[in-house]
Amino acid sequence: MMPENSWTNCETECVRSWLIKDPATHYNWIATGRDIYLKAQPDEKSSKREIAQRILAGWLKKTVEDGNLLDYGETLYSDLLNAALSVVKWDEIAQSYLPEE
Repeated sequence: MMPENSWTNCETECVRSWLIKDPATHYNWIATGRDIYLKAQPDEKSSKREIAQRILAGWLKKTVEDGNLLDYGETLYSDLLNAALSVVKWDEIAQSYLPEE
Protein backbone atom coordinates (compact mmCIF):
# COMPACT_ATOMS: atom_id res chain seq x y z
CA MET A 1 0.00 0.00 0.00
CA MET A 2 1.08 3.57 -0.59
CA PRO A 3 1.81 5.66 2.48
CA GLU A 4 -0.76 8.30 3.29
CA ASN A 5 -0.20 11.77 1.79
CA SER A 6 1.97 10.48 -1.03
CA TRP A 7 -0.56 11.02 -3.81
CA THR A 8 0.33 12.80 -7.05
CA ASN A 9 -2.43 15.40 -6.68
CA CYS A 10 -5.16 16.47 -4.31
CA GLU A 11 -7.91 15.09 -6.56
CA THR A 12 -6.44 11.59 -6.26
CA GLU A 13 -6.04 11.96 -2.52
CA CYS A 14 -9.62 13.21 -2.20
CA VAL A 15 -11.10 10.25 -4.10
CA ARG A 16 -9.01 7.79 -2.07
CA SER A 17 -10.08 9.49 1.17
CA TRP A 18 -13.74 9.16 0.23
CA LEU A 19 -13.30 5.52 -0.72
CA ILE A 20 -11.88 4.67 2.70
CA LYS A 21 -14.46 6.67 4.70
CA ASP A 22 -17.04 3.93 4.40
CA PRO A 23 -15.57 0.69 5.80
CA ALA A 24 -17.81 -1.53 3.63
CA THR A 25 -16.68 0.27 0.46
CA HIS A 26 -13.05 0.20 1.54
CA TYR A 27 -13.06 -3.52 2.33
CA ASN A 28 -14.95 -4.27 -0.86
CA TRP A 29 -12.17 -2.64 -2.90
CA ILE A 30 -9.51 -4.52 -0.92
CA ALA A 31 -11.29 -7.80 -1.71
CA THR A 32 -11.77 -6.81 -5.34
CA GLY A 33 -8.10 -5.89 -5.63
CA ARG A 34 -7.08 -9.23 -4.14
CA ASP A 35 -9.38 -11.18 -6.48
CA ILE A 36 -8.20 -9.31 -9.57
CA TYR A 37 -4.57 -9.82 -8.55
CA LEU A 38 -5.05 -13.55 -8.00
CA LYS A 39 -6.67 -13.95 -11.44
CA ALA A 40 -4.28 -11.69 -13.36
CA GLN A 41 -1.97 -13.38 -15.85
CA PRO A 42 1.36 -11.76 -16.74
CA ASP A 43 2.32 -11.44 -20.37
CA GLU A 44 5.52 -10.56 -22.22
CA LYS A 45 5.00 -6.81 -21.67
CA SER A 46 3.40 -6.56 -18.23
CA SER A 47 3.79 -8.19 -14.84
CA LYS A 48 0.89 -9.75 -12.97
CA ARG A 49 0.79 -6.69 -10.70
CA GLU A 50 0.78 -4.22 -13.62
CA ILE A 51 -2.11 -6.04 -15.28
CA ALA A 52 -4.08 -6.23 -12.03
CA GLN A 53 -3.42 -2.54 -11.38
CA ARG A 54 -4.63 -1.56 -14.84
CA ILE A 55 -7.83 -3.64 -14.52
CA LEU A 56 -8.61 -2.39 -11.02
CA ALA A 57 -7.92 1.23 -12.03
CA GLY A 58 -10.49 0.89 -14.82
CA TRP A 59 -13.07 -0.55 -12.43
CA LEU A 60 -12.47 2.18 -9.85
CA LYS A 61 -12.74 4.92 -12.46
CA LYS A 62 -15.95 3.52 -13.95
CA THR A 63 -17.55 3.01 -10.54
CA VAL A 64 -16.76 6.53 -9.33
CA GLU A 65 -17.69 8.21 -12.60
CA ASP A 66 -20.95 6.23 -12.86
CA GLY A 67 -21.85 7.49 -9.38
CA ASN A 68 -21.43 11.13 -10.40
CA LEU A 69 -24.84 12.61 -9.58
CA LEU A 70 -23.89 15.97 -11.08
CA ASP A 71 -23.20 14.62 -14.57
CA TYR A 72 -26.62 15.41 -16.00
CA GLY A 73 -25.85 18.26 -18.34
CA GLU A 74 -23.71 21.27 -18.87
CA THR A 75 -23.51 23.14 -15.60
CA LEU A 76 -20.72 24.85 -13.74
CA TYR A 77 -20.78 22.17 -11.05
CA SER A 78 -20.75 19.18 -13.38
CA ASP A 79 -17.91 20.74 -15.39
CA LEU A 80 -15.86 21.34 -12.23
CA LEU A 81 -16.44 17.82 -10.92
CA ASN A 82 -15.69 16.22 -14.29
CA ALA A 83 -12.50 18.29 -14.57
CA ALA A 84 -11.40 17.13 -11.13
CA LEU A 85 -12.18 13.48 -11.91
CA SER A 86 -10.23 13.72 -15.17
CA VAL A 87 -6.94 14.27 -13.31
CA VAL A 88 -7.38 11.52 -10.73
CA LYS A 89 -4.54 8.99 -10.93
CA TRP A 90 -6.67 5.85 -10.86
CA ASP A 91 -3.60 3.64 -11.12
CA GLU A 92 -2.28 5.04 -7.82
CA ILE A 93 -5.54 4.30 -6.06
CA ALA A 94 -5.64 0.83 -7.60
CA GLN A 95 -2.08 0.18 -6.42
CA SER A 96 -3.16 0.93 -2.85
CA TYR A 97 -5.82 -1.78 -3.04
CA LEU A 98 -3.61 -4.56 -4.40
CA PRO A 99 -2.10 -7.07 -1.97
CA GLU A 100 1.57 -6.85 -1.05
CA GLU A 101 3.79 -9.18 -3.06
